[in-house]
Amino acid sequence: MTSRSSWNTRNSDVAWAKFDPIAYVDHNYRCIQEDDAEILRIVRDHFADHFRTTDTTGPVSGIDVGSGPNLYPALAMLPWCEEITLLEYSPANVRYLEGQVMSYDANWDQFWDVLREHEAYRSLGMGPRDRFCRAVEVKEGDLFDLARHEGR
Repeated sequence: MTSRSSWNTRNSDVAWAKFDPIAYVDHNYRCIQEDDAEILRIVRDHFADHFRTTDTTGPVSGIDVGSGPNLYPALAMLPWCEEITLLEYSPANVRYLEGQVMSYDANWDQFWDVLREHEAYRSLGMGPRDRFCRAVEVKEGDLFDLARHEGR
């Protein structure tokens, strides 16, 4: 059971600098779990359907708020987003993400494999690593500061 005092813990109160993103990735993302594969299928199919039926004018921007050391939300946005921002509060996670931009680790290929079961991902026009490198920007930031970007 969660104690009542922990409900009042703010994100900024957590010692995120001590978070170990490598251990987290090793535990959660070295081998794809079926629940992650199912999430990817749902998101993949939703995006493909949405962008097939929605008339978009101009480039599309994506953002993953509170990315953590997880690349698969950004991978899911690749076919449609010219730019993708990974907004992360933890300095340790920011360093991890920045280290993945130029060429992400091989364990993320299994997540891409689930996405590329759909034609929209297979017809990207370039390899996912190249597209990821061109589209993704990592920014250190706080979800609660996003209000100042209202309307964007």
